[in-house]
Amino acid sequence: MSRRKLEAFTALSTQGFKPQSLRRSSLDIETHILFNKTATQTRLGSLPDNPFMVQTVIEDLKTRWTVNAIREIVPHVGDILPCSGPYVWENITEVVPGEADNYCADVAKRSGAAVLTGDSDLLVHDLGPDGSVIFFNSIESNGGSTNEPLRIRATEILPKQVAKKLGVRSIQRFAYELKRDPHLNRGKIVQAAKENVGGVENNAPYIAFLREYAPVEESTTLSKDIQEFDPKVLELYLQFTHLGYGAEDQSPVIYLPMLVENHSRRCAWRDGDELRALAFSVLNLSVSADQRKETVLEYSRRGARLSPIAINLFQEDELRKILSGLCGRLQSVFDNCGGPALLSWKVFALQEIFSERDVDSWPTRGHMRNFLGTGRCNATMSWDDIHLNAQIQSIFYSLRILRQFLEVSVSHHGFDLKGDSALILQLLRELPPLRILSHSISDVLTSGTIPTNSLQKAVGVLFSVKGQRQGPGKQFGMSDNDNGRIGDMQACSTPSAKTANIAKPPKRLKRTNNPYEMLGNID
Repeated sequence: MSRRKLEAFTALSTQGFKPQSLRRSSLDIETHILFNKTATQTRLGSLPDNPFMVQTVIEDLKTRWTVNAIREIVPHVGDILPCSGPYVWENITEVVPGEADNYCADVAKRSGAAVLTGDSDLLVHDLGPDGSVIFFNSIESNGGSTNEPLRIRATEILPKQVAKKLGVRSIQRFAYELKRDPHLNRGKIVQAAKENVGGVENNAPYIAFLREYAPVEESTTLSKDIQEFDPKVLELYLQFTHLGYGAEDQSPVIYLPMLVENHSRRCAWRDGDELRALAFSVLNLSVSADQRKETVLEYSRRGARLSPIAINLFQEDELRKILSGLCGRLQSVFDNCGGPALLSWKVFALQEIFSERDVDSWPTRGHMRNFLGTGRCNATMSWDDIHLNAQIQSIFYSLRILRQFLEVSVSHHGFDLKGDSALILQLLRELPPLRILSHSISDVLTSGTIPTNSLQKAVGVLFSVKGQRQGPGKQFGMSDNDNGRIGDMQACSTPSAKTANIAKPPKRLKRTNNPYEMLGNID
């Protein structure tokens, strides 16, 4: 279930999902729109979903939804939400090391549970005699009525029963034959799965295929604070701290989310390079000397392809100096900006983006006042606005990674924050939750009006650093023209700018839900 589909459902529900205090009439949830298979689906655009959706959902489940918070949205929820802690779903939401499919399959095998998923790979795992799979797209409802209670139903698939009905030894063998030749019809695949059982199932290719779906040998339980890591951050953490999650003689690897940005521009992630280098260096200095690395490989968009970039890690003296400088810049913004908390964080992000630029490449004050208030620099939306929003998200998420690694390094590994840098963790704990930090431009337009005096003050704070080069600059041996073709352009172009000076937007993308596939459609 994508966020876009949920947003469409929310918009079609009377009064939307507003808090009870803001609604003029009772909440009317049109559940059949969400669960009815035959309902006409809203046509989806070609842009991918929010790149931080998974992390946002995990954070909300663990730290947002108390019973009272839920009742503000659905006041008649009654007593169907029992919980042992302050957050209803905190204790049943778990982040696991490695592939979640393996852990879901293990639970299904041990308990006979059904796994609710959109991934057909779950069918190939060993779910035991009673484990099953329910696909999201099979869920539907009768819509409910005054005469008939609301019922939700779905199709449950038991792989063991499917294999038995097909007459094959296991669903794994059927899946293997399907993978070998996906163009065969079902009858021929079944026939192939029945033939030469011993010869195929003892061969190396089949054994290698099964290895992808091997059961969890030893369940790893993560501590509560590490459970709050974003999945991609957790993967990197485990490569530093747990043997077997990374090669000893290779750099740790992190795959950054695919941002919604202008692909003809320098990748927006490059604006958060130094902040992430700080985060990775904190973690690196927290582990024993024999486990430390010199670089971290970041995979992100570079031009029209995905490629790794080596992020050089800081030594301790340099790290503490840069942390102290970062702390000073954050404190200065918070002391002078005022206004809504998110506005202050946006001003800091824009300072980080623009402060290394030449004075002539800065946008105008009017453009920035418009952007902070509406999410766009001019009257109409442009790719410059979309890209600048992606750059801000890059800064926000890099700060979030730094906070998470500082938290665990101080609490678990004895990393000592000294002097001015001791304040940095306290400041980063004030970061808004990811559901706010990852707002799209459309969210900005519907989130309410920011007072004019707050915007004017914020713009003044932003431009107070114009012409001042902050920090040591880029540390990674990368030119601004890192896509090899097109350098970064001014943040916001004016309506009268000549077309020749404006980078062309990406070509219209082939309709796909896979953001990585989208990159292949761009020259």
